Amino acid sequence: MNKLNRLYFFSLSALLLTACEPEETATEINGKVIAIETNSPIADAKLNLTVGEGIAFSGGLSNSVYHTTTSDAGGNYRFILPENKHQKLYLVTPEKTGYVEVREPFHAAVPLKPGEKNQQDVKVAQGSFLNLHINKTPSNTEKTLKLTLSYTIATENASPSGIPLRSELIAVDAQATNATITRGFYFKHTSKISLTWEVTSKGVDSKTERFNEAIDLREHDSVDFEINY
Repeated sequence: MNKLNRLYFFSLSALLLTACEPEETATEINGKVIAIETNSPIADAKLNLTVGEGIAFSGGLSNSVYHTTTSDAGGNYRFILPENKHQKLYLVTPEKTGYVEVREPFHAAVPLKPGEKNQQDVKVAQGSFLNLHINKTPSNTEKTLKLTLSYTIATENASPSGIPLRSELIAVDAQATNATITRGFYFKHTSKISLTWEVTSKGVDSKTERFNEAIDLREHDSVDFEINY
């Protein structure tokens, strides 16, 4: 076999071996950001992707890896993930000024199909916002404040039973004299907030005072509520 034939033989062998190797397919997560009220695409939304190995004790994903991207003019987004056989679940959450995410109650992370295309559209709506303005008297250094928000997450109207409820406990910095806490809601799921706050005084005359207020949200608008302690 002359030199030219040997070169041709080795080149052909290398080509055949390469062709026989399994082709690696990237793991892709893609979809579209859609305004649920108008069914129109949302451009320039930030998409936060969390990929993990399972559900952690805290409720999040264990051994999480995070990625971010932005939706294009047509509302489309796309992630290409490096190979990681240990990653089993993923969660995509959007951010867009003036909008809130619309999820089904108790929606959680979904299974990841490695080496395939994973398609998930993300729904958002114009938000109804609650601004809590916290004012602490500087001389009341021994007082602390704890807030709890309770609200429906599945219907326009509250019901004694059968409607999923969600509660959020908010710890307020005891050293801050002024703070504003903002939360956004989808009005068709959440139109009323039950606000409970506890003011605890320390020292010789230690006591805890408890207050309640029902706050009606406004669709596509903001409501302000002030707490002084």
